Amino acid sequence: MIQLSCGMLKLTMSGSALEHQDLRQGMYRMRSPSEYHQRGGQNILYKWRKEAWYFGLDSHTSGVQSEKTVECPNKVEQWRFWTAKGDKETWSEFQKNVISVTCVDDTEDQDGSVLSEDRVLVDEISSTNGFLYTKSDGPNIDCSKLDQTDAGYPPQPRVVLLGQSGVGKSTLGNQLLGCYKKDKDCLSFSVGKGSRSHTNSTSWAVGNYLGKGGCITIVDTPGASDSEGRDYEHALEMAEVMKHELGTVNIFLLMFNGKVPRFLAPITKLLKLYVSIFSEDLWKHSITEISYWKWDHDSVEDRLEELDTNATVKHGEWNKKYREKLGVSRQIPTIFIDPVFPIFSTTGKNQEKVKSQPEALEKFKFHTNLFWNLASAMPPFDCKERCSAPTGYFAGTPWVTTPIVKGRLGSSQFANCQIWNGIIDTASSSNMRWVFNATTVIFHKMTDTSS
Repeated sequence: MIQLSCGMLKLTMSGSALEHQDLRQGMYRMRSPSEYHQRGGQNILYKWRKEAWYFGLDSHTSGVQSEKTVECPNKVEQWRFWTAKGDKETWSEFQKNVISVTCVDDTEDQDGSVLSEDRVLVDEISSTNGFLYTKSDGPNIDCSKLDQTDAGYPPQPRVVLLGQSGVGKSTLGNQLLGCYKKDKDCLSFSVGKGSRSHTNSTSWAVGNYLGKGGCITIVDTPGASDSEGRDYEHALEMAEVMKHELGTVNIFLLMFNGKVPRFLAPITKLLKLYVSIFSEDLWKHSITEISYWKWDHDSVEDRLEELDTNATVKHGEWNKKYREKLGVSRQIPTIFIDPVFPIFSTTGKNQEKVKSQPEALEKFKFHTNLFWNLASAMPPFDCKERCSAPTGYFAGTPWVTTPIVKGRLGSSQFANCQIWNGIIDTASSSNMRWVFNATTVIFHKMTDTSS
């Protein structure tokens, strides 16, 4: 473990470094041997992968980086910084004498005032409401360039977007990767137009959260009640993708259109189908997302006046529906991220729109921060035996789980098997017929003559 002699560090800059990274300047108080927190700001100084010192908003981004070192930050000579000119963002070369980190008396801040516990507490509280990455922040890793040779690929957290057609799954998927839906370079997930369902298959993409944050895998799925009625087919495809490509996921994000006040039957049916595949443990990894929930002042007032509802009421209503319709006993967290809020748009018109809605901006930061904290803390979902079921199991093929046994000719033998029959209230296992070598009937049961 690195032993640091400084309880407080001071970061100063000059020249181009100051031009691009002036908000990183200031006093940093030690919180652990490998982490310092900025006084009066949101930045931290941290040791990344035990290789170098980084100044950034979190442990996934940085604006100032040291050369590789085992030394304390105040003994590092060469630093580089993230630059942004127009649409071009990149790292500078490592330089000397433009960035300085010095050790200072840890009982004084920049103004010479004694360190106050109240001041530290305020700093900590202000940093919990979330933030947005800016042009002064650079990703520590370009997650989109990871491939199957990288350990743990695709990266966690892995988030599955579930919901009816039209709730904004593809649009939200793009936004969570820092991409505005109308941007010509926004190609992670295609967005449907017109009356036909656009997403016809399960797909996934890897990128940086909100464009520059930690690595995340977003899984986009076809919608329930799609225009061609293929809910069952799509659900089985999702199961195959989990089994053969992903293995595990962390979060099932259950998406609902915030403009629709009712908990519609098709999504209930789809959720029952997924529970039948993945078991009731699915709920331990679920989060509700209410999409198209506008956060500007007028929209908040209109919902309260016309519908007598707000985010707290909506959260309570949806958890009540989960209990009544699906038998869920636990509280499912709820987030309200508007997938069409143009926070990542590059057009002047949309940038002005964001500036004119400070309430919406703060709520976007809060809910995206909440979602990241929930998702990154969630362990992988283990669907246990059913994820190792053979191909064809979810199409009705019996899964024989008894190992090969020896016995005398003519003696009875027993085999354990499972037969998946989908949602209990839409399929029946009353009628079964087992055949050996395609000719000999060894078991026949028919109690339901209506089918």
